[in-house]
Amino acid sequence: GRNSHPHTKAKNTDAVTYQISTGVEALLGYLYLEDDQERLKEIIGWMIKKVEDGETRE
Repeated sequence: GRNSHPHTKAKNTDAVTYQISTGVEALLGYLYLEDDQERLKEIIGWMIKKVEDGETRE
């Protein structure tokens, strides 16, 4: 991802959350560009389930 360099600083979150978010964005963007809809749905579904189940990083 473009923001993956350690010198990039987030405005409203901590550095670890920003790095993880950047990685997720890069992964989802790659899968979208590769037209891998099945894997995209699988990963997004997994993320939604984690949030609904209250399994966040905090």
